[in-house]
Amino acid sequence: MLIAGIDEAGYGPMLGPLTVALVALRVGDPRANCPPPDVWSLLERAVCRTGTDRRGRLPVNDSKMLKVGSGGGTRSTDRAKNRGRHPLVHLERTVIAFARANGHTTGNDHQLWAALGAESEWCEAHACYLGEPLALPVACSEDQVRVGASGLTGVMRDAGVRPALFRCRVQTEPAFNRLVRAEGSKAGTTGSAVAAHLRSVWDALESGERAWVVCDRLGGRTYYGPWLAEVFMAGCGCTLTCVARAESSSDYLVESADSRSDGRSMRIRFQTRADSRDFCVALASMIAKYARELAMIRFNTFWCARLPELKPTAGYHEDAVRWLADAASILSESDRSALVRIA
Repeated sequence: MLIAGIDEAGYGPMLGPLTVALVALRVGDPRANCPPPDVWSLLERAVCRTGTDRRGRLPVNDSKMLKVGSGGGTRSTDRAKNRGRHPLVHLERTVIAFARANGHTTGNDHQLWAALGAESEWCEAHACYLGEPLALPVACSEDQVRVGASGLTGVMRDAGVRPALFRCRVQTEPAFNRLVRAEGSKAGTTGSAVAAHLRSVWDALESGERAWVVCDRLGGRTYYGPWLAEVFMAGCGCTLTCVARAESSSDYLVESADSRSDGRSMRIRFQTRADSRDFCVALASMIAKYARELAMIRFNTFWCARLPELKPTAGYHEDAVRWLADAASILSESDRSALVRIA
């Protein structure tokens, strides 16, 4: 079967892009009628859930738990071990290792964007995001990435886990604001990216194959039937069924209308805290977060070069207000229009 996870980073900030990532893996018999496997268990020789693993395995978990210095409930012993490390070390080591296990080149951020299928999405970005490639890795050594990628590739092969899709949709501030104006709220910004990812999973299915997709809830929404109908009904030749609805999750089944000649099906679950419960969602969370952080490195490098005393920002509301005030002397009205998100 094809198992997939979708998650976002940057929904709340005032500055910086919104990134929505997709990870899909092929595991086991594509037509077997069984629940999806626990990928953490399948790949346990290469992956773990914590950034302080003694065996040096690649951490895969909710990105908020793995960004060094972000809090996220990290134990005091782990914080001591992480002291002095680059904030992105755990995210970077895992994301680049999985990208390489997918056969991608990741020597700089341009190559990573291309691997994620997001290179063209920067076409209308402000100049602060453009320019010469940023060499990768930035937070760990090349040897750490190489060893991690090599070990992961072997374990995936032995476990029968094959990479299928490794994507990230990027909404720059102008694209984000355009969707907000069109939809009347920012809920549609994440929804449009998730819809594109769901269609990508459907298109990747082979005849007779089934998919299991997990996604964190979209803006607190609990019912997705009408929205999914819009995503899949137009020209897709599909049927949609609501399988289950509960307080913490909602399940839907998309099937080919002609099951005899096609037979594809996709179970979609929208679940609370999916980024800490599902492997593919956790990895998508890490990809989305790392991609956004790389964009913010470019953002801060550009503006700090023009005003050296300017303190960098992560783009979240309170600090973004501070940053906009501090940078007022070097920001034009067109800069503000291109950089500040309206919701």
